[in-house]
Amino acid sequence: MRDELEGYGEMLALYDGQQEHLWRRDADAITADAMAIEKRAREIQAYRNSREAWLRRFAVANGMPETTGLREMLSFFDPDIRPLLDALITDINNLIHRVRRRARQNHNLISWTLKLQQEALSQLAPQTVSPLTYASDGRMPAPTTAVLDALG
Repeated sequence: MRDELEGYGEMLALYDGQQEHLWRRDADAITADAMAIEKRAREIQAYRNSREAWLRRFAVANGMPETTGLREMLSFFDPDIRPLLDALITDINNLIHRVRRRARQNHNLISWTLKLQQEALSQLAPQTVSPLTYASDGRMPAPTTAVLDALG
């Protein structure tokens, strides 16, 4: 759980850094941030999968359904470490919420930036820019290189 907590803390720091790079319009750093965030997300998922597998085995070994959550299993741990485990659970959940919030903020900032870029390019070369429409999944299509080609 400590690795998972550390991973979420690092993920939040990566999103904070990405946001700084977004405000500074540092495209290379934003790309590097995205790759680092993806790598960290895979690592966190591995930690989480490991913890969940261990918890399923622990629950079954103690006569509980394998879907039992860690908070529900606290009574099976030594009373001295229960507060520590409870604090870890709380900290991880809080970090998850903060990471999700920052990820949404960054996503919105990136979307807004792309929209502004699309509008600016449409002023420079309107014939090369397709109208802004959303796909069925709610996403906007990625800009094409036709605009850049037309601008030279």
